Amino acid sequence: MSIGAGLFGGGGLGDPLAGLTLPPGDPGSLNATAATYVGISGGLDASASRRSQAAAGVGQAWIGTGAVSCQDAVSRVGSSARKVASSANNAAAALRTCAAGWEAAKARWAQAQNLAAQAMAEEATERNRVKQMAAAGNPIAGIDQALGLAYESPLRSQAVTRPRRRSTSSTRPPAPPKVLS
Repeated sequence: MSIGAGLFGGGGLGDPLAGLTLPPGDPGSLNATAATYVGISGGLDASASRRSQAAAGVGQAWIGTGAVSCQDAVSRVGSSARKVASSANNAAAALRTCAAGWEAAKARWAQAQNLAAQAMAEEATERNRVKQMAAAGNPIAGIDQALGLAYESPLRSQAVTRPRRRSTSSTRPPAPPKVLS
């Protein structure tokens, strides 16, 4: 059992997430932009393929220095288009990674809010139990109330650390609180 310094009179410890917020972000728009970049990449790849075919056709229809210069120029345009297409694909992958990170952060935030609500409910239950014990004449409960000591749920620290975690790989439920009777 963790005992925290509460307000005199047993007012509780408050919201463990007070002051923490989930930064704004829109994973959907990041994914939509990524899809646009993939579409641009596909168009550039198709254009590069047409340029390669055109460059190959020049050598069959045109002979001489001008033909070689034209082939080189068309090949460079195709090569550049492929490089831009690759960059667009890389940008799309980065946007999708960022969107996935936002989704994971939102999920951790929702878990943290749930844990915070559970912690506050657990603490309120404990405060009520101590009040009942004090009303029944239990001297320990009376001292707790007089000193303003408040029970602190172990879920409180989990709620605070959950939004900051980078991995949601732990699916193990939190340990039940230890309550002394």
